Amino acid sequence: PSRVLRSFRSLRMVPLRWWIVDEHVHRYFQRHPQGTALANRLRSQLRSVPSLRQLSQNPLLLAALCARAERSQVPWSPHSRAEVLTDALRVLMEREDERRGFLRARILRNEDKIKMLSHLAWNSYSVGPVPMSEVEVSLLLNVVLPQFENDPPPTAEALLDELIADGILVRQGSGPYT
Repeated sequence: PSRVLRSFRSLRMVPLRWWIVDEHVHRYFQRHPQGTALANRLRSQLRSVPSLRQLSQNPLLLAALCARAERSQVPWSPHSRAEVLTDALRVLMEREDERRGFLRARILRNEDKIKMLSHLAWNSYSVGPVPMSEVEVSLLLNVVLPQFENDPPPTAEALLDELIADGILVRQGSGPYT
């Protein structure tokens, strides 16, 4: 596939068709003990809420909607992609907190991390979506680290390591972060 893709100058992601969304929801929940009920509840929401159905046509947002449905029995109707993605960030941080042995989610601390990520994204995308080097990321995190109000990490490097462990920042090979 990569050989074929090299011949194109640009690609456009088209919205997922309903049968693909439906199949993804089914597969996402098939191994869950209450999978059928969870899948049916999410499908029902997607059918009845047009804005939610539209968001589900994006594969990343669909995965985030499934993760939300898996952990919350409360019907949810986000109003924007940003709201879905922010919720997905919270899920990643909470999972990593659990893995690290924290008994309760560190909600306020994770909100501080989301603020840091917003600052990082704003600076990264102000010139266009380009990968950032570790030095660039560390410098930007150093600028905003004093604003970290709840249980701040000792250094920008420690925060960077935490964001990587959370699965939020990913190193590209041995180089920049995305």
